[in-house]
Amino acid sequence: MNDRIRERIAEEVAACNEVSDLHGVTTAKLQSHLVVPPRRSRFSYQLAQLRGECWMWVVVDEQPGTGDGYLVVYDGDRDEFCLAMKGTAANVGCVVGWYDSLHDALIAM
Repeated sequence: MNDRIRERIAEEVAACNEVSDLHGVTTAKLQSHLVVPPRRSRFSYQLAQLRGECWMWVVVDEQPGTGDGYLVVYDGDRDEFCLAMKGTAANVGCVVGWYDSLHDALIAM
């Protein structure tokens, strides 16, 4: 992970001062859901007629230590945060939405 990505993620975490989503991730609980350091994983996506796979940084895990729940991942190439479903044994998750900020991705969870 390069410094630009590390700094971008840190800025977004610091900006999440009022988070409360339907899955119980709140500002007070955000630290316990952060993946530190963010880990790199593969994710599939479909955007209109465009399909593919790419590597992204896992930033937030809704249910750490389980195969359940959502992830918030960061796409350093697009400078966007994504909501994703966890992957299978093949370690390929699935992106379900793109957002401009970590806050917006958490609210969409």
